[in-house]
Amino acid sequence: MSAMNDDVKHYLELQPQPQRQILEHMHQVVLKAIPKSESKISYGIIGFTYGGKVPFFISGWKNHVSIHGGRILGKKSQEKMPKLKVVGTTIQIALDKPLSDADLKALVKLRLQIFDESNGKQ
Repeated sequence: MSAMNDDVKHYLELQPQPQRQILEHMHQVVLKAIPKSESKISYGIIGFTYGGKVPFFISGWKNHVSIHGGRILGKKSQEKMPKLKVVGTTIQIALDKPLSDADLKALVKLRLQIFDESNGKQ
């Protein structure tokens, strides 16, 4: 596993608690869940590389942390996990109820499946 990119480290350092702690943990889980992935700042948030693109993102906000992976991920993730709060294309995670590692890995797997099935177009 590669060392954390300085830009990603800086992004995390700027986060208040508990967002920072939640995102740091999510970062570790996602890096392990995506084969040969690296994290980098993309669109101003943390993105994870896969197949030469950046299909999965996490970010910190005032009242939640978010997962970004496109419209289809939002829709399909809510079908699989009805308790998830999906706003547009964003999955919002309450600060007092972070995702379990298993749920986060399931969302990563779902995102990569969507990506692969669309040949990297979605």
